Amino acid sequence: MRANSALILAVLHLFCFTGLQADVIPGRWEKVDALPSGSPIIVILKQGDRMEGLMQASTADSISLEIGTNRNMRLEKRSILKVLSADKTDDSTRNGTLIGAGIGFGAGFATMVAVEKSKTASGFELAEENLGLAVVGGLVGSAVGAVTGWAIDKNHSDNEVLYRAP
Repeated sequence: MRANSALILAVLHLFCFTGLQADVIPGRWEKVDALPSGSPIIVILKQGDRMEGLMQASTADSISLEIGTNRNMRLEKRSILKVLSADKTDDSTRNGTLIGAGIGFGAGFATMVAVEKSKTASGFELAEENLGLAVVGGLVGSAVGAVTGWAIDKNHSDNEVLYRAP
C-alpha cells in the first residue's frame, strides 16, 4: 500500500510543480528600458487606449513612441497599464502538455474508480488491485490528456508582456 501511495504522490508532485513559470514583475520597467530604439511595441493605457508604434526612448518618467511616419508621442509611465512586444512569440507547448496530462490523469483515475465501484457489490476500497487499476487508468488518461494539451497549445503564439502596472 505504501508503494502505491508514494507513486500517487510522486505523480501529483510532477504535475503540480513542474509547470511553474515566471511572469513579468508588475511595476518594473527594466524590459522596456532595455529595448533598442526602433523596437515595435504595443502600449495599452490605463484609460483603455491601445497604441502601436516604434519605441524611441525611455526615461525615468516617460517613454517616446513613434506612431506612423514622423509622429512622435511622449507617454507618461504612470498612465500606462501594459507594454507588449508587437512581435508574436511562440509559446512553449510544455504548459499545455502538463495541464492536459494532469487533467487526463485525474479523469482517468476517477473513471477507473467509478468503474470499479460499479462492479463491486461488497463495498469498494481503494486498495491493492483497485488502486493499481485506478493508477493505470490515470496514466492512460494522462497520456491522452498530454497529447490533447500539446495539440491545443502547439499553434498558440502571443505577445510578450514587457511591463504590467502594479
